[in-house]
Amino acid sequence: MKAAARERLRILMLEDDPDDAALIQRALAKTIPEASVRWARTRTDFVKELADFSPHLVLADYKLPSFDGLSALSLVKERAPETPFILISGTIGEEMAVEALKSGITDYVLKNHLERLEIVLTRALRERRERMERLKAEAALFETQAKLVQSQKMEALGRLSGGVAHDFNNILTAITGYGELALLNPKLEEGLRSDVQEILNAALRAAALARQLL
Repeated sequence: MKAAARERLRILMLEDDPDDAALIQRALAKTIPEASVRWARTRTDFVKELADFSPHLVLADYKLPSFDGLSALSLVKERAPETPFILISGTIGEEMAVEALKSGITDYVLKNHLERLEIVLTRALRERRERMERLKAEAALFETQAKLVQSQKMEALGRLSGGVAHDFNNILTAITGYGELALLNPKLEEGLRSDVQEILNAALRAAALARQLL
């Protein structure tokens, strides 16, 4: 667990019994000595710490006087679904354990077998790290695909604008050609000559624009 300790893990513990809380904290100190642990005793405390502390992992007692572990699990799944959730109980039957696992807990540990906590934590944190890496890879893939689609759109737009500019340039060539022929006509009236020159000037400006598009 040394690598996990270096990450300065944040662990939120939901436990109403001070003696049990002390036992769990001692077990955590042996397993992840540098982890930051917060202790919540009530639903109100738990909701506040879940928002303010943003834990990497949650340990929750199965049954509290006015709250319970599965209700805490619902809050975690709603607000931080990637957070591993480990249920800790003094007595939990096989049937209850199966139902809890079906509900979405990561694992469970009996209070009289806290030596199992290290194995459970190691596996839960490894699975969390793998999930986060997978989500990161999926996000990177999505971003790459979005960039590819955008690149394809820009390429299509470039081909379209280039084709339009090419056709437009052909039309301008005809306009300037006929305009220059008109100016070579010695019988062209002076007033019309000025108008044709303005047409040629406009066509030349449009041709420069077409070259930029190309």
